[in-house]
Amino acid sequence: MTTSDKAPLETEARVVLGHFDALAYAQTCTHGAYHVERQKMGFLRE
Repeated sequence: MTTSDKAPLETEARVVLGHFDALAYAQTCTHGAYHVERQKMGFLRE
């Protein structure tokens, strides 16, 4: 798979994740709660 083949998929993934992040953030009351939800879903690997 070449870089040119991969780039559109990566861009699309970023758009989808960005949209999901915006929805998730809008559904939480505080940034702290949003951070915890992200950890629960495994987005943060710390």
